[in-house]
Amino acid sequence: MKSVSGRELARLVERHGWQLLRVSGSHHIYGKTRQLRDARCIAIYHAKEIALADNFKTQRADAQFKKVQRAEDGRKAMSEYESDAAAVRAKTAQLRQLRLARDAKDAAAQPAAASATKAKRTRKPKSASGTLANWLKDREGSGHST
Repeated sequence: MKSVSGRELARLVERHGWQLLRVSGSHHIYGKTRQLRDARCIAIYHAKEIALADNFKTQRADAQFKKVQRAEDGRKAMSEYESDAAAVRAKTAQLRQLRLARDAKDAAAQPAAASATKAKRTRKPKSASGTLANWLKDREGSGHST
């Protein structure tokens, strides 16, 4: 950054049409009036050197660089997303083919396996539940005491 003394800055301001309005200690107040209601003022400190920031070009370049960087990151992220999606679709298709092949193989082997195994036994239906009196008779007949 370039530094300028207060006096040099005051001369520069005066060359651009500003006028010294008042002095308050070491602060020189400059003003530029177009009309009375539109007064503008600048306070310049005369005791020390003032650092002038000429970083407008730097800020502009940084902003442009960041914009380009964000666009680049966006393109990169989008390409990664698309490649991941394509990989998932390919893997899904491969797994679908494997599943269909397995199901077809199982379907072909199933009729042969069905003839080799015995038919399932069916259970006898439960007898109708009797009354309490029948149950007590059955218990007495089998040697249980009441």
